[in-house]
Amino acid sequence: MLCVSAVCGAAQWLKVAGGEGADFPISFIRASDGSYAAAGYSNSLGTVGSIDAMLLKFDSSGELVTSKGLGGTAAEVFYSVVEAPGGGYVGLGATTSQGAGGVDVLLAKYSATGALQWQRTLGGSGDDVATGLAATSEGGYVLCGTTASWGFGGGNEAFMVKTDASGIVSWIVTFGDNGIDVGASIIQTADGGYLLAGTMEFAGDADALVIKTDATGSITWARTIGGSGTDSFADVVQAVDGGFVCVGKSTSFAGIGAWAVKVSGSGGAVWQRGWSSTVAAGFQQVERASGSDLVIVGSTAPGAGLGAEDVFVTRVDASGSMAWQTAYGMGLTETGMGIAGDGSGGFVVAAGTQSFLAGTLDVLTFSIDGSGSLGTSCQVYEVATASSSSATTGNVSPRTLMASAPSAASTLSTLTDGVPSLVQAFICGDAGTGANLVGSWTKLKKRGSKVNGSLKVTNSGSDAAGSFEINFVFSKKATVTKKSKLIIIKSLGGLAAGSSSTIKVSGKPPSGYKYIIAVIDPNGDVPESSDFDNTVAKGF
Repeated sequence: MLCVSAVCGAAQWLKVAGGEGADFPISFIRASDGSYAAAGYSNSLGTVGSIDAMLLKFDSSGELVTSKGLGGTAAEVFYSVVEAPGGGYVGLGATTSQGAGGVDVLLAKYSATGALQWQRTLGGSGDDVATGLAATSEGGYVLCGTTASWGFGGGNEAFMVKTDASGIVSWIVTFGDNGIDVGASIIQTADGGYLLAGTMEFAGDADALVIKTDATGSITWARTIGGSGTDSFADVVQAVDGGFVCVGKSTSFAGIGAWAVKVSGSGGAVWQRGWSSTVAAGFQQVERASGSDLVIVGSTAPGAGLGAEDVFVTRVDASGSMAWQTAYGMGLTETGMGIAGDGSGGFVVAAGTQSFLAGTLDVLTFSIDGSGSLGTSCQVYEVATASSSSATTGNVSPRTLMASAPSAASTLSTLTDGVPSLVQAFICGDAGTGANLVGSWTKLKKRGSKVNGSLKVTNSGSDAAGSFEINFVFSKKATVTKKSKLIIIKSLGGLAAGSSSTIKVSGKPPSGYKYIIAVIDPNGDVPESSDFDNTVAKGF
């Protein structure tokens, strides 16, 4: 695995971790000791399956400390991670390598240093997937998801499972009607019960779903929220006043994409806010900030920022009014997945990225202050203000939401525990020691169907640069994309501090390709104080 790190501004930082394959974070938390953990999937971690469940641990400054893969002969993934009572981590996800059905629930416990302590599967003859996980006050866990194994036979039902500290099932409850019902996120509430947020399908139409239960899983109240389109919740947090704020996305309201809704402690609608579908596509996680504020992370709409998709973060107050919103992009695709407070008023964000390409997909983490600033050393831009619309809420009647208590037990699994090796290098930040390769196009002409150019490469750093490559590509946009066409790869044997070298290149661009781009040191062979100025584009 490759871990690439940076320091941005006086206090902020940006870091990327990845291997030769695809590595993606789905869940992100801050632990009580100030460290961070990300869970997701990877095919870079070296176990036997095609895709493995991935757990990464970072220290308080974002340095990658531990990386673990868990997999069998097929595919595994972690959808959620929590800090275990007493320390360590528990990852929740899915496995297709072991279990009773095609897809089964996977639950695994790790020590604080990343040692695998136990792993269990849970499922029936159908497909069973769990995505929401919370540690409970008595030391166990509660999880939620969707099941085709238990329930009423009319489709997939949402389910809730309570386990003890060792992952042994205490009880299971399912909720549903005749459609596809999903529990996406779950929390333990202040009164000792639980709240599930997700989606409920009605005759092809999907509404967001909220279910409040007592400590035994019995329904206290349930609500659906939405309009004529598809509405879903991805995450929920309990507010300071005892209510609940759910976030996700909606297609029911004109011009709305990302969506946040607050309900009272008894399930009544308090407020809802929508963000323009041309700005923010949807939200993934919500966290409490200082006071009664909330901070929410998701992704921009396609084409709204620097790349095809960028990280989108917004802060709102107790009434849902926006304090600020910022998008963070590096040129290609950044998908915002998780956010956690840093203990000093700022936040750490986790995302998937294709802009650095240690592999096909990498894990991006970066810190921002309480106002959303990443620092002047890294690329940040702001997007348009949010808009809002109205939503409808309704009670879920006993006829359409039924509860059952199936009998099932978790079983031991024997997936392989993988341990990769790591290297580190800088990406962006304040100037420091090392080389710094920068480029500029000094000549560029198009004659007929051919483009001729000269690129001047300078080492503006304090140290000499060893040998490195430069990739030249044609592109339809001023960024490298999957559709960019490679012209040639040139090599330089080295570059002394303060010196320059000029490289000539020529080629015939395909129809519709308007830019030539030089990517300096794409393999990261030269340790640099900054890598953000290594891509140089020019139109012709």
